[in-house]
Amino acid sequence: MRSASLAGIALLAALLAALLGLTGLDPATTDRTAESDAPAGTATPAESKPEVVPPASRDVTPRGFTHGPVVTGPLLRVAPTPSPPEPEPDFDGPVRALKSPVPLDAETLREGRQDIALYGIKGVPIRLGCGKPVWPCGTMARTALRRLVKSGTVECVVPEDKAGAQQKTVCRVAGVDVGEWMVRQGWARSRSARYETAEKEAQDARRGMWSRKRPRFISGKGLPEATGEAEAKGPA
Repeated sequence: MRSASLAGIALLAALLAALLGLTGLDPATTDRTAESDAPAGTATPAESKPEVVPPASRDVTPRGFTHGPVVTGPLLRVAPTPSPPEPEPDFDGPVRALKSPVPLDAETLREGRQDIALYGIKGVPIRLGCGKPVWPCGTMARTALRRLVKSGTVECVVPEDKAGAQQKTVCRVAGVDVGEWMVRQGWARSRSARYETAEKEAQDARRGMWSRKRPRFISGKGLPEATGEAEAKGPA
């Protein structure tokens, strides 16, 4: 009877050992495992050291080229150095009178197979509308240039040997700079320092595209002009 009890105890111990082996638990470490799984605050975990990692950047250096320096700190954005303004071109060359220039828009003339762009201005786009209610300032700007070129002989600094290529130059009618006239009448924006004062004058007088209402042309002797909104109302 006693031997049977001992055999039963031995069998029970063997089964328990086998069960612990399957679960990977060590009876000696069961208590420590339970402590590690306890909620935060019941045990003080060991502090982890910070890990040094490389910057979040991708090396795109092609093969055969020297790799750039490794970035380890913050980058500083430096404002670019402004480039000096380009010198104004010299338009004192030979002058050619255009026979029958046709304005394509508010800044371009066509003479035969050659297009001539007026230097230093950006004409009102042909399809642009201005003011409220909207009026066709783009087509009126081209009309203004047409009226100007019909008022006298158009003379431009255009080389004779570059027919077919677009030229950007200065043209004059009766000694008046066509580009400056377009800007001063409010039919073009200035793209050159030489026309900045003319643009400011057009804005102050609300001429051409700067007018909220459709302006009217002034006919008479000399060059045609566009009445500005401020001029039509008179001094305040």
